Amino acid sequence: CRYHAGSTGMCLPEVSPRQQGYGPQMWGITLDQLRELADDPRHEEGMTVREVVEHIVKPSTAGTGTGLALLKNRARPLKASVLVSHAWDAKYSDLLGALAASGEE
Repeated sequence: CRYHAGSTGMCLPEVSPRQQGYGPQMWGITLDQLRELADDPRHEEGMTVREVVEHIVKPSTAGTGTGLALLKNRARPLKASVLVSHAWDAKYSDLLGALAASGEE
């Protein structure tokens, strides 16, 4: 067994997650697409990343069987070139600001 679930010691299958036939390397999303979430009518000033996901992303993707990146780019999935780690309880605007300052699009 090569993959274990944390401290449980439970063996996980060696299968990469797939959505609409695409693996995670094709779950790219652009900074402009992330900015669109801040323009969504459900977005409120000061929302955290967690709140944006709960109130905007999850309702937008519910029942689709796919995440936001593939939903927005279904005609032409984007290859991810950068992995972003973030704090769930940070302000969404701070995440967007950090991404913009990184120079990555």
